[in-house]
This record gives sequence, structure tokens and C-alpha cells, in this order.
Amino acid sequence: MSENRWTDPHFVMNAGSSLFTYNLCRLLVRKGLISREEAAGVMVETANDLRQATEDGPGVGVGEAAAKSFETFAGWMLGKKSTPDGP
Repeated sequence: MSENRWTDPHFVMNAGSSLFTYNLCRLLVRKGLISREEAAGVMVETANDLRQATEDGPGVGVGEAAAKSFETFAGWMLGKKSTPDGP
């Protein structure tokens, strides 16, 4: 049985930050301030920054997991339906 990740404070902080970013980008798109492609680009850039920041340390797995979340959100912004674990 898998553990409930929503009881881990670090997971909750990361998820909250990721969802805030996604929702803020959606708001900017709805208001016509940026395009969906620009919003997705911000999320992909964030994923790349996370990978680069964690590539040489003990947090590489955490960085990769967070990066995948941002890439998933980028896909959602472009209308792709998927989860961080696959299609």
C-alpha cells in the first residue's frame, strides 16, 4: 500500500508551489497577457532550472520529480491530458 504523500510537509510545499505557478499562468493566459505557449515555456524553463540545480547533489531525485510535474503542467497548458507518471 502506498503512503499518503499529502502528509509530508515537503511534498505539500512543493505541490502548493507547483499548483500556484500553474494557476497563475492560467490566469495570465485567460487575461490575454501571455499565450498558452509562453506559459508552457515558463514551466519547461522551470523544469530545466530544477534539473540543473539538483543534478550534482543528493536531491537529484527530488529535482527530477518536481521537474516532471512542471513538464506535465506545461502539457496541460497546451491541452495534453496526462499525469506525471505517464499518459
